[in-house]
Amino acid sequence: MRLDYSTQFTDNPEFSALINGSGRRIEFHIAQAERYYYMVALSGRSGKPAVRQKLLGPFFSLEQASGTVRAIGNSLVHTGYERLIGSKPQWTFQVLGELKRLKKEKRKFQGDYAFNPNDVYFD
Repeated sequence: MRLDYSTQFTDNPEFSALINGSGRRIEFHIAQAERYYYMVALSGRSGKPAVRQKLLGPFFSLEQASGTVRAIGNSLVHTGYERLIGSKPQWTFQVLGELKRLKKEKRKFQGDYAFNPNDVYFD
């Protein structure tokens, strides 16, 4: 996928939403966790809990994450989705749950980088 830096997808670079004719809604959230940015995409029926979540990242800048949202969003617009300008996020708690799960996974694989001279010098 080629990132799209050329166009502005929505007014808010950290949230955008799309909907199609049958009522399926897709929300894109960009969240910062530690020093990286992540894109969380959620989909489901409007007014109900999201049934699918996808986490992409890490991105090293907000521009990279926004470019990803624009590329995916523009692709979906070409397949029949419409932008929801000025809409509010419906699935914020599910986004927070995804970020919590991500942090828990990262903590599980955290390395121990404490220097111990006995590991280097053999007596």
